[in-house]
Amino acid sequence: MATNSHMSYQEQKKPQLLPDTGRLKRKRPDGAILRLGVGIAAVVLLGAITYFLLVPKHAPGKASISARPLPSQLQFHGLQVIAGPTDNSFYLVGHIRNTGPDAVTGILAEVKLRGPYENVLLDVKRPLEGMSGDDNQLAPDPFTKDPLEPNDTRPFRLSITRAPDWWNHNIPEVQIVSVTGQGG
Repeated sequence: MATNSHMSYQEQKKPQLLPDTGRLKRKRPDGAILRLGVGIAAVVLLGAITYFLLVPKHAPGKASISARPLPSQLQFHGLQVIAGPTDNSFYLVGHIRNTGPDAVTGILAEVKLRGPYENVLLDVKRPLEGMSGDDNQLAPDPFTKDPLEPNDTRPFRLSITRAPDWWNHNIPEVQIVSVTGQGG
């Protein structure tokens, strides 16, 4: 048995055990991971701040009150097309009902006339004119002077002065785009 001349016999027989210090050390994230974590936290914080600044605040326990009537609170009934004073004009007549809580003083509607292939030939916005009297003898009665009250139904008229000759002469598509009320 060969022996090391620099070590004693006891040192050769007993192996020396050293602790693995690399395994016991806590690993630290490198710079890229740390920067990514800080970036994500900043984006989340910025998103939260933006959300709370842009979301409207409502007082707890108070109902939201509309500042003006909504188009969805008006309903059409009995729409008809009546010939106008010239060949390419007509009136769209019918009744409108106010189902909302506010009196209505003005209604603007979008009217779409379609052609023989259901393509839109004319897309215009026109005000509805309030009418009064019975269906045989109607006279203009503007909503501005005589508002359409809640739960009330009134005749109306909408005029189209320049309809294309080739429109399909069916009841046009009508959609209310804005409504004004006594408070709005």
